[in-house]
Amino acid sequence: MRYIADWFNAGLLVEDKLFYVDVAGWGVEQLSAGLSARGLDVDRALVDKRLEFVTLEDMLTVGVEGGLVDRALSDEGHYGVRMAVRGDAGTQSIGPAAYEQVETSLARLCHTRRVSVLCQYDGRTTQGPALELTLDLHPDWVYESDLSVLRRGHVIQVEGMVDSFDGDVLRRSLERMTRDLSTDAVLALDLRQVVSLTPGVLGALVEGTRAYRGGGGRVRCALPETDVGPLLTSMGTQDTVGFEVEQQP
Repeated sequence: MRYIADWFNAGLLVEDKLFYVDVAGWGVEQLSAGLSARGLDVDRALVDKRLEFVTLEDMLTVGVEGGLVDRALSDEGHYGVRMAVRGDAGTQSIGPAAYEQVETSLARLCHTRRVSVLCQYDGRTTQGPALELTLDLHPDWVYESDLSVLRRGHVIQVEGMVDSFDGDVLRRSLERMTRDLSTDAVLALDLRQVVSLTPGVLGALVEGTRAYRGGGGRVRCALPETDVGPLLTSMGTQDTVGFEVEQQP
């Protein structure tokens, strides 16, 4: 909710219309209180009709003629649309297959209209097969607590407080981000903004790029300016063919 409040505040600055999809049925009062406590002026946004709490049924027709996007962009004249939706609750409501179609439609909408969608998942339950499905639906950016993994072309940026508890998400994210990536260019792993590193994190980097390197790809990893000598030594027993490491001077 903290991240959503910041993201919504940024949308208010550029005249976007904000939609929060209440898939889980929390209600306007609880959602308003949660966003207000994290810095969003909910009352003002509601009065100005810049923020709306909508249902899953509303979202299912978001891209059709006369739907939420058309109304916000054409009828109300907003610059863009920002929509936050809990993906795990949506999956529970209508089933994984149907929700996958919904997210595919939302992704298409984001590429053709002035629309941004922030999909939320409960980190406590999004594990194993559920995590695999989530990453399949969102292959380019994963934000978990204080960990951010973002891919643009052959550059993957990892930022935040990364520790061993993030290793599984980091490894699986890298596997997904590189699954369909061509090996004709060097993959740059930019970790210069990472606050701390552990052996488990470096192991996740190696394991997460194993398939990519096995297909002939090369990886160049930029590490933060810190004493990582002992950590690099711990990588000596792993398969690091095609994996180069450099530190900031």
